[in-house]
Amino acid sequence: MNERRVKNEEKMKSFMEKWKTFIEKWKKDEVKKGHGKIININDFPESSLSFASWESYQNNIKKLKEEYWKNPNKFRKKTRDFNKKHPEKKKGWDKKYREAHKEDSRFYHKKWRNKNVDYLKEHKRLSYLQIKKSNPQMLKRWVEKADARYKDNKFIVLLHYSPKGSRKPTCCCCRETNIFMLTIDHKNGRGTKHRQKWGTNIYRWLKRNDYPKGHQTMCFNCNVGRAFAGTKLCPHNFELKITKSNE
Repeated sequence: MNERRVKNEEKMKSFMEKWKTFIEKWKKDEVKKGHGKIININDFPESSLSFASWESYQNNIKKLKEEYWKNPNKFRKKTRDFNKKHPEKKKGWDKKYREAHKEDSRFYHKKWRNKNVDYLKEHKRLSYLQIKKSNPQMLKRWVEKADARYKDNKFIVLLHYSPKGSRKPTCCCCRETNIFMLTIDHKNGRGTKHRQKWGTNIYRWLKRNDYPKGHQTMCFNCNVGRAFAGTKLCPHNFELKITKSNE
């Protein structure tokens, strides 16, 4: 929050300097209204141009704030009525604000989502049921897109964790290439904890986190064999060692 305060103070200082230079040039008729040959008039509020100095403009803002906090509902009602009558202007103002405060909007949106996780899950579930009843064709298209996206992510992630030089997803142990038989293996054996914390769609998680280390592409046989054997190596390697020792 302190960093945001410092940024706001820096913005205010830069605005004051621009405003003062603009007023001086405005008085000398060097800038024509609506064109902005030297400085763009859209960078400044129109209300500031009617004041002789920055201090008087700030004093007027303080008075307006005091009037607002005496009866805030009155002013809120005015803004709501104005927004209803002029929706296009409101959209333009909202767009300008979002572009100017991208970091702040992301911070507050993330904070709100973290606080309302249960509400969002319930809202998503109810909207899904509503669409399922009212528009099943739309739901079918969504499912098809999600399935295609899942398959693309799976192919890209499995190819990344395959042995070097592989042109298609390949098992690191037995060299299986059938994508329906392949999966991601945790080298340190922490797959259950990962699913409990981040969910079952591991391919999306690995892609979003820039492919972290500690994973490899394996077929289901090698992966489950490692789990039952309780070792880091696949049981295929044990069989090779046994045959060599018997010989």
